[in-house]
Amino acid sequence: LLYLGVETLRKGDDHGGFDVQESSMLQVLKAWLGGRLSSEQDANSVVFTHEEGMWKVTMLGPCIILLLIADFVMEVDVTLAKIEEIPNHYVAFTSSAIAAFAV
Repeated sequence: LLYLGVETLRKGDDHGGFDVQESSMLQVLKAWLGGRLSSEQDANSVVFTHEEGMWKVTMLGPCIILLLIADFVMEVDVTLAKIEEIPNHYVAFTSSAIAAFAV
């Protein structure tokens, strides 16, 4: 979310001119993963694909990883709020832990 806010402020309000292939996030992913990143998404919507004799991760892989990171970061705040509000700390912590791993 922070990345999207910064990119919106930096590039203005032109929604029609956004190209994913030229975004700075995709450039960072290409630098980090190199030839193992496939910017093409096939009809099956898979995370990994076998192209040119090697396994590549599609754009769905980084999306899933970023969503999981955001979920766990926000889970810390929810757990602390539950521990403060629910008198039984064991119930508050275990319910949050089970909910976090259910994802």
